[in-house]
Amino acid sequence: MAARTLPVNLYANVVTLPSVASRPTALARKLAGDINRDTERKQKQLVDRLAIALDRIEEAQERLKIRANALTKRANRFGERAELLERLIVLEMQEADVTQLAGNARTLKTQLAPFALEVVDEKLIPADYMRAPKPGKPAPSKDALKQAFLADEKLDPELYGCKLTRRTLLVRQ
Repeated sequence: MAARTLPVNLYANVVTLPSVASRPTALARKLAGDINRDTERKQKQLVDRLAIALDRIEEAQERLKIRANALTKRANRFGERAELLERLIVLEMQEADVTQLAGNARTLKTQLAPFALEVVDEKLIPADYMRAPKPGKPAPSKDALKQAFLADEKLDPELYGCKLTRRTLLVRQ
């Protein structure tokens, strides 16, 4: 039997094979069916792998959310502890009538914060000290009230439904 040579397209520098699918034979139909089944199987495997990857990413995201919530709660507890310790230090320094504590490398001292105004009853606030930031319900102008109370010591904030407070802060240097 003579050896069969494959036609070569010299212009494209590509070896061309006679098309099996161009001849409707049983072998061509079988090969085409095998190719289709193989492609379909690979596509299904790819879909499965993609779905598994998405599941894993979402599971990791949920685990990280749980860890983030736990870390946020822990950070809040540490913040509360720091505030409590700071308040205790300020109280002890006030009781001892000390305004500054010096250490080897750091210093703690107390300092009065600016006055803060707390509104207890809005109904008692005069209309002159109300503002309307948005259409609807007017709100008290805390800055204007605070300035009025600080400027005139005869004004009693409680008569206007307010309370002036002043905290002592702990300053670390």
